[in-house]
Amino acid sequence: MLAAAEYPPIRPAMWRGWRGPATTPSRCYLPQSWPVYRLQRLVSLAVCVLAVLLLCLVAFVLLQAAPASPRIQLGRGERTAEDEGQLFGMDDSYNSDSALDEYEDEEDDEELVMSEDYEEDEQEYEYNPEFDMSFFDFSIKDDGAGGGAGAGDAGAGEGVGEQAPQEHESTTFRTPVVRPSWAQLPLPPLRLVGRSGLEVVREGVMFSPDVEARLKDPGMSDEDVGRLLWQLRSRKVTELRDPSWERCGRPKNQWVRFSGGVAACARYRYPDDHLLLGEVLSFYLARLLQISRVPPATLARPDHPRWTAAAPQMERAGWGAAPVVVLTPWLPDLVRDYMPASLHHALATNTTLGMATEETWGTDGGTEGGDEGRSHHPQLRDVSEGELVRLLQWSDLLLFDFLTANYDRVAYMMDAAEGEGRPEVLAGTVHNLVLNRATGGLWLLDNESGLVDGYSVLYGNGDPTQATRFASFHQKLLRSMCLFRRTTLGAVLGLAAHPKPHELLVEFARENEPLLYLLPDPLRHQPFLSRLSNRLQEVRAWVGECARKAVTAGVGVKRRGSLVT
Repeated sequence: MLAAAEYPPIRPAMWRGWRGPATTPSRCYLPQSWPVYRLQRLVSLAVCVLAVLLLCLVAFVLLQAAPASPRIQLGRGERTAEDEGQLFGMDDSYNSDSALDEYEDEEDDEELVMSEDYEEDEQEYEYNPEFDMSFFDFSIKDDGAGGGAGAGDAGAGEGVGEQAPQEHESTTFRTPVVRPSWAQLPLPPLRLVGRSGLEVVREGVMFSPDVEARLKDPGMSDEDVGRLLWQLRSRKVTELRDPSWERCGRPKNQWVRFSGGVAACARYRYPDDHLLLGEVLSFYLARLLQISRVPPATLARPDHPRWTAAAPQMERAGWGAAPVVVLTPWLPDLVRDYMPASLHHALATNTTLGMATEETWGTDGGTEGGDEGRSHHPQLRDVSEGELVRLLQWSDLLLFDFLTANYDRVAYMMDAAEGEGRPEVLAGTVHNLVLNRATGGLWLLDNESGLVDGYSVLYGNGDPTQATRFASFHQKLLRSMCLFRRTTLGAVLGLAAHPKPHELLVEFARENEPLLYLLPDPLRHQPFLSRLSNRLQEVRAWVGECARKAVTAGVGVKRRGSLVT
């Protein structure tokens, strides 16, 4: 363009003198060798370059001034590895902020940030072939469905939700089957028959199939769980309601109604989101243990557009910038239940309910073998069928709460009974335990204290007196029964035989919970890395002790005609 431009011919320069009278204008011609037209082209080119640079500078300033695309804010700022370490007790300053301590929820004035890229905001995890769900090693196989079979509770199949299913997603949910390792635990070929003719105990430490058949509530099958999780991640929120202690618990939780009329409890625990992690991991551990009456738990983002209709109610409830809440289905027609009388007696007298029901293990029982050292509570062969069905389910409860170190159920009541001098508490309704009166099934609710916070209480840097007290409660509960369900005991033995059961559990949860990455990484929680395996070994050792007790007591029981070999 510059080459094609035509410039006027050079004209002589004329000027007047600086001072003095006007004179005839001087004339001065530039040398003909001076290429003035080239100079003009260079000036034009320089102006163009400067203009381009100026436009680039303006564009850069505008881009810097533009607001960033909205994304969920993890708390009051970005979470760092140091923050997660402090949260999980990875330094000396951590103290468990849990239901054991009556903390006040602070009102958070931060606004919810609406995210437009929810479906695309998932974190990729490093592939580990040893723990791929389709490549489990000797103790896990992905060739069957765990948990209960059959239809779930009438209200448990309805859920509420969050994430719309993608094309590659489905309602399929498969629990890896834990292969029992019975070789490591020889069981005596002893069985106990009650006075009514019902076989009560088989192989010395396990409830018989006859007792199992008396339980009419199969819990939730994998199919039920898959369908429910799909609902939890797909429905729109239409209403939030304030909770009560009979419905969804603490004040910042909310009872949620979704499109289609289904309902759930939304558990808000920000900034203590390690409690949400405990709820989710406890559910997945229950599935591995084939305990099928722990309600499914899934994460939901309240900043998602599906929650827009409930934004005013979330603000009224005091929800701040929480990245996630936990949704558990609302189970109707459930009532609080009590501890079985025979188990209550065993706890009160430091005895063990099993084949050797009269053998004491406490320190205040007197001389072994003498009348002073025995507790004459009702024998198993005298227990009613209804009581046996309840004991069958309580055996699962005791193992589950011991493995997860859940302090917010029976241990909570024992703390009140012993620490506050109120033994009558144990005779009341059990905390976070409900009964389906139609089927007789017991449901274990509110498991947020399990695995993460519970391990921090026992093994963290908190109050050592509190840790010792609750550790003794868990030991006492574990040792109160020497009877187990075969399926649950087989899963415990299989997990105990695995070198890294905690990694299996986390991988199982990650495969099925797409928002787990929004919570602290459980594999950075030091107590969780070793204590789950340790507690599995403790359960295995206790079952072995129960088997030896059964053999010792077998001769005496045989004399009474109740033992069939």
